[in-house]
Amino acid sequence: MTFLFPFAGARGAFFHAGAALQPMWWTLAPLGLESILVSLRKRGWGNDQNRVVFRSALVMVAMILTVYVVYLRVFTLGWGEIDADYKAVDQFLVEHGIEEQDIVMARNAPGYYLNTGRSAISIPYGGETALLQAAQEFEAYYLVLEPEAVLDPIKDLFQNPDSRNKFVYLGDVDGARIYKLETK
Repeated sequence: MTFLFPFAGARGAFFHAGAALQPMWWTLAPLGLESILVSLRKRGWGNDQNRVVFRSALVMVAMILTVYVVYLRVFTLGWGEIDADYKAVDQFLVEHGIEEQDIVMARNAPGYYLNTGRSAISIPYGGETALLQAAQEFEAYYLVLEPEAVLDPIKDLFQNPDSRNKFVYLGDVDGARIYKLETK
């Protein structure tokens, strides 16, 4: 499914791929509702008014969910505000000697690329070893560690930035810790 619908979330595409099936689910829902109403009518439990009531309820549920999600994503959380500091992070990296072709490891790699035009890979799940392996494999020598990306295996790296020899702490931009990775 992820090959056909490749939009991924900040932590991967497994659950996001299910979103591609939602048009099918919502298309099939009236058919399923109709079959339930037919079986109820056979048992003598329903009448033709049920069809109007249930179809209207289905449309109302879809409208309420749409309004709720738009309100939550656009007005409450702010559309795209979570990635707004990537331009400042990239400017910081340019000031600290990043080259044009260098790759960055970030929480939201597609968002980083869209905001800066610089290639990026997602932070892998795991500890410092997983970070260094991914950095070496993809030649990503800079790490942007945001508070939202700090999971248990790398929590100590975020809380104590100066305590690692393979992670050279460059500084902080809007709460994001920036490291140069020494993988060699």
